Amino acid sequence: MEESIMGKSAFEQMGGTYRQEGDYLLPNLTTPERVPAGI
Repeated sequence: MEESIMGKSAFEQMGGTYRQEGDYLLPNLTTPERVPAGI
């Protein structure tokens, strides 16, 4: 992916990446593993 003139976003600086869907760049997000909660 080409870097914009303004540089990397905060998301990219923290190691985030994007994927292209049509004309849009969407962040590649993952959710943390679930931790069982005791009741």
